[in-house]
Amino acid sequence: VESGQNYTSASLVQRLRKGGAPSTVRHSADPANLLTERELEIFDWIGRGHSTREIAHKLHLSPKTISTHRDHIKKKLEIDNNVRLVHWATEWVLTTN
Repeated sequence: VESGQNYTSASLVQRLRKGGAPSTVRHSADPANLLTERELEIFDWIGRGHSTREIAHKLHLSPKTISTHRDHIKKKLEIDNNVRLVHWATEWVLTTN
């Protein structure tokens, strides 16, 4: 954390792996097959715990642009709120790395 890296506690990782996502978030579709490269990049940043403002800064884009991408991601993945988006993105990052 001190060096600017994200930290996820072992207990949180364990809970996410054991409990999985709520049934409303479980999708058979792979985000990699539904999202554009940029959307997938942003989905990955979300899953790593970065805010819209942080992602915008890192990608040299406006927060409004990132917010628009987040809306497109939610629509394509049929996610109805930001909490579920973060949950699914975090689960996806944990299972793909």
